[in-house]
Amino acid sequence: MNAQQLTAERETRYEEAIASVQAESRKTRASRRRGTLLAAIIFVGVVGLIEVVLAVARVPEWTIPRPTRIAEAWWQNLGNVILPNAGITLLEVLIGFVCGAVIGVVLGGVIGEYQILDKILSPFILILITTPVVALVPLLMLWFGYGLETKIIAAAIASFPPIMMNTVAGLTKTPAMHLDLMKYLGASRWEVFTRVKFLNALPSIFTGLTIGSIFALITTVAAEFVGGSTGLGNRLIYYASTVQTPLMFAIILSLAVIGIIIYVSVAALARRVVTWQN
Repeated sequence: MNAQQLTAERETRYEEAIASVQAESRKTRASRRRGTLLAAIIFVGVVGLIEVVLAVARVPEWTIPRPTRIAEAWWQNLGNVILPNAGITLLEVLIGFVCGAVIGVVLGGVIGEYQILDKILSPFILILITTPVVALVPLLMLWFGYGLETKIIAAAIASFPPIMMNTVAGLTKTPAMHLDLMKYLGASRWEVFTRVKFLNALPSIFTGLTIGSIFALITTVAAEFVGGSTGLGNRLIYYASTVQTPLMFAIILSLAVIGIIIYVSVAALARRVVTWQN
């Protein structure tokens, strides 16, 4: 077999491999579309069933309103109540989450690199993790008032511990073979950290970011329960006190949408950054 035949055979195998990968990718996309369609059909069916059951059973609206009534309340108050307050809540969550993420990754990186700090800071971190952040909100309001600052600080305090813990866990799971290879190549400590340890810890870090983002949202809404006059959490408490149940469910639905958007955004960022896991 001459060189031209070998080259032709390699090109044929390469084209067959590409075609196989493309076919598998098409099958995966088709399977995902079918799954999404099935989930949508089931969701619509469940909502329709709830609508029928509540209408037939004549359940009072102040206890459980029908889905159509919730949708009507959501639409009627979208521009003047839901969107403005959702923007405030989302702003508090995002700023607090970003601050918590920076603190968590930096502190986790330092602790993962210097084990002595882990022993020194462990008691304080344990106290912070096991203490419900909501219990600190009245104290934060005493110190910082009832403005956005209190909610942002509460969100940061709630989000950084899981991010920090996952950062430390990812750094400590670096394969010894990789560290030995970098040591053999004469890499500096900073090069080992940035080129091996940190990249190896990225999947774990994004897991912490996902958890931390949800903690930030929960804590922000809880802080809005306690004080302030804006935000979806504050509106939820107000509508509960005035027994406006459809609007309560509309606010809860809006919070669920915000949570899903945050979760999907972090997951999409993880897929783009941690490409070697795909």
